[in-house]
Amino acid sequence: MRSSIMLYLFITLVLISCDKKDVQKKKENAPLPHSASVINEKSVWDDDDLGNKCSKYERFDICLLKEVEKSGSIEALKAVQYLNKTREIGYVYSFRKEGPIGIAEIEYPFRVNTNTITLLIPPAGKPIYTEDIYDDIITSKVWLDFTKQHPSDSVHGAPRLMKIEKNNDDIEFIFSFHVGKCHACEETARVYFSYKFTHEGVFIKNNILYVKISS
Repeated sequence: MRSSIMLYLFITLVLISCDKKDVQKKKENAPLPHSASVINEKSVWDDDDLGNKCSKYERFDICLLKEVEKSGSIEALKAVQYLNKTREIGYVYSFRKEGPIGIAEIEYPFRVNTNTITLLIPPAGKPIYTEDIYDDIITSKVWLDFTKQHPSDSVHGAPRLMKIEKNNDDIEFIFSFHVGKCHACEETARVYFSYKFTHEGVFIKNNILYVKISS
């Protein structure tokens, strides 16, 4: 009788443990929410003293999460967690909207060089990391033609939003990269590219536009 009770308790504990693992696995495999529901005007946070505070921690990512949790909104914390899970830990320090598209400036406080990146946030789906176009630029005809005359120049830094153009068919966000011999070197030129969306916020395409020599 006693052995039967012990066996029953053992099986019950195993089943409970399996259920907990299944729930955890479902949480880990659950689809991520649309970026627009996580990164918005309520997600903005900043702390000028973050570097000093995080110098006391062994892990900078833990420090950032704790600091945002202490002084930021719930939305700011969710944005940090979303960025950490999808790409790299950082926080939203600026946000505005142009039509249906959110323009989020993301600070990566623990990067060595390029600490800020612009994300374009459509109403549905994943954010567009504007720095991801780098590989398309350096293999484009526009860039290859430029490097024939400037073989020692390369693309550096973070893309800068230059202007936004609207017409009857779409909205176009035009960015440019610094071009020079090194990250901190004098600017030789800027390479321009764009992202197009419908007025409903559906992504259409990106374009490598041209290289403009700096005066």
